[in-house]
Amino acid sequence: MRILSRLLLLALLLVGCGSANSADTIKIAFIDALSGRYADLGFASLKQYQSAIAYTNANGGALGLDFELVPLDDQSRVEQALSNLELAIQQGIRYVTQGNNPEVAVALAKAIDAHNRENPARSVMYLNYGDGAPQLDNDACSFWHFRFDASLAMKAHAMVAGIPADGSVQSLYLINQDDPWGHDASREFLSILSKQRPEIRIVGDELHPAGKVKDFSVYIRRIVDSGADAIVTADRGADLVKLMSAWSKTGQAKQVFVLSNSVSLAPPAIGQRG
Repeated sequence: MRILSRLLLLALLLVGCGSANSADTIKIAFIDALSGRYADLGFASLKQYQSAIAYTNANGGALGLDFELVPLDDQSRVEQALSNLELAIQQGIRYVTQGNNPEVAVALAKAIDAHNRENPARSVMYLNYGDGAPQLDNDACSFWHFRFDASLAMKAHAMVAGIPADGSVQSLYLINQDDPWGHDASREFLSILSKQRPEIRIVGDELHPAGKVKDFSVYIRRIVDSGADAIVTADRGADLVKLMSAWSKTGQAKQVFVLSNSVSLAPPAIGQRG
């Protein structure tokens, strides 16, 4: 909570406090999925933000002002997210946060950059709390895009470095959501693995429909049949929970490496044995 409140204050100072002081509150537009296939992730993030803001306001807020969160459902759609951004700007909101969809993240970052070039006196800052889209790294970095989380490339580097070097993991099976997040995660992981641990074999690289699989047992059987020593996945939300539940039922004791920060319900799905 303290870390997030400090980040919010830093973002406020970066944009400038002149316009903030003319308002009663510092409004942040929360543009994320509150309906559709990623609604579980959106609502979990919304609750975390609400809790952090309540904590921050109870401890003095920022620059003597309270924060106010304005939830706007993007339905996991780029068009709706951009429409919400326009609505937020029309309402004078200077801060936008999102973090669960790479397509939306890239679109918001580009739209906010364009807006700020044309309207320097009404600049907007994008507070990206969890989307690690590699399309926003390096040359695509923007002063107006403040990402709290590590990028997918950073996470992939950390994960590859964390694979045991004792010979216990000689083969991996990749399973990811068939969406931009899953595609990016697979590509980044394979690229880094080939450079840092070329001796490890990939015995499966599978994509499944995002948010539509009710029973992962068919996928799990293929993983078991492959003889893989461990699983690598960037699945999030309900997909990760269902995948872990199906994996737990096999009785397998092999490791699962998760390239995602949305794992809050995964341990209960694995159960006591896990």
